[in-house]
Amino acid sequence: MTPIELSLKDAQHALHRIEIRPLTGEDAQAYFALRQRILSVGDGHYFSDSYTREAELKTEHERRDWCREKPEHCIIGAFTNGQLSGIVMITRFGPIEDSTVEWEATWVDPKFRRTGLTKALYEQVRNWTIDQGYAHVKVFIRSDNTRWLDIRLRQGFVQTGTKRNELWADGTTGDTHTFKLDLCPQHNAERAKQAIQYLGQTLAAISKEPGELPTRAGEGPTSQVSPGHQKYLRDRKFG
Repeated sequence: MTPIELSLKDAQHALHRIEIRPLTGEDAQAYFALRQRILSVGDGHYFSDSYTREAELKTEHERRDWCREKPEHCIIGAFTNGQLSGIVMITRFGPIEDSTVEWEATWVDPKFRRTGLTKALYEQVRNWTIDQGYAHVKVFIRSDNTRWLDIRLRQGFVQTGTKRNELWADGTTGDTHTFKLDLCPQHNAERAKQAIQYLGQTLAAISKEPGELPTRAGEGPTSQVSPGHQKYLRDRKFG
């Protein structure tokens, strides 16, 4: 490699300054512009109900709030030279005790695919998910989205089912594969250990005089969720 080629390579790296972080309300305009661009380039073919939910956000306040980081909902963005170039939405899936989220609305600008940006983005997504106490992830992928099917398998996801003829964001229908990933196998082992301990305490209590049964590990107050998000979790049609 000649000195000129090295200089060009260095210039290219300097050109692509990368920042990966949760979005804020200030990023709402850039986020929704990117979402519209995804539809315009034809990639809405691979998106499901995230667009349906976002269509219900009518005011600037609602859109800004959608982009704000919350324990039950976060959008991680990848910025290149200050421009939003990649996103992954993380949304709690099911009741809080299930410790499960969905990774959805994933998209990376084609210019930056196969450059390592997607991998770096998902490292942040995984870290955020674990830091918030979640142990399981679900994803829903259209059957002809071969690129992301391959990525999910390499990430360690296991297919758990298929839903036929789902309606997607571009108005077409297609089969949807469901995948699941256990982020923290040790978390599952700990829960099993706690369940065995609880069972032992219960049997010991039953063998003695009747009394109050022990409190199961993990029981207690749940985190507060806004009324609007409670309705969203009740009404949401996943997939």
